[in-house]
Amino acid sequence: MINPRTLHTFEVEGAELPVGDWTAHRDLAQEAVEAGYAAELTQEVSNDVGDEVALTHSLRFLEPDEVVAFDAGSRSEGRS
Repeated sequence: MINPRTLHTFEVEGAELPVGDWTAHRDLAQEAVEAGYAAELTQEVSNDVGDEVALTHSLRFLEPDEVVAFDAGSRSEGRS
């Protein structure tokens, strides 16, 4: 059976998720993986009191052969 959800469909669904909803992002990422795609879930923290949401999430979907693996664990990228 061919899965009717394409990468574009997952991207559209991901763009509609509330940026602060970790569970919704995680669930959509899991659905994409179950459909045969790869998903990268990113969580970003802001210490700026002017930001409406201090913790935001975003998704990126890829074909499985486009994935570049990195060492196990989480990555932290500091800002200057």
